[in-house]
Amino acid sequence: MKSAMLILIAGTAMAIGATYGAVQGPSGEAAGGKVATGTATAVLIPAGEPGEPLIVDGRVLSAAGKPVADAPLYLYHTDIQGYYSAGGKDERNPGARNSRLRGNLKTDAEGRYQFRTIKPGQYPGTSGPPAHIHYEITPGQQAMQAFELIFEGDSRLTEEIRQRAAKHDFFILCAPAKDAQGNLRCKGADVMLK
Repeated sequence: MKSAMLILIAGTAMAIGATYGAVQGPSGEAAGGKVATGTATAVLIPAGEPGEPLIVDGRVLSAAGKPVADAPLYLYHTDIQGYYSAGGKDERNPGARNSRLRGNLKTDAEGRYQFRTIKPGQYPGTSGPPAHIHYEITPGQQAMQAFELIFEGDSRLTEEIRQRAAKHDFFILCAPAKDAQGNLRCKGADVMLK
């Protein structure tokens, strides 16, 4: 049954030109794949994942504001309850290789990317960062750069984080809005490399 489910997920992902990270191999860093798929789209969740559907569109730009083609992105985040792995065992970032909801993609010729997922939850408890999606980008021969996509209206969004997002300093601020299909959509989630 489990292998039939993975085949169904993989088939669905390939049919829409995307990949779901867990389909790429057994768990672990190599399978979690810091290797981009060659496509500018990805699906970070398995079929039936609870949560509000979210589609994120953006571009990867150089420090000069030019589109960066073929930039590999590795993306991962918590589930709606704020946990990275199944069973609610870790609310803090355990490292990208242990995240259950993850995926890879490569920007297109104009630096564009898109991924489908759910809106992640905040870490459990009353403190911590806003809900976020991790981005690891390794363009060309440059060192990996890390960013976090955060959401307007999050109760943990501080003025300091908002100001850093305005300067493209680690944070990418998204104001999700419902599209015609009822999905949350973040348009213009552009990442400016250093």
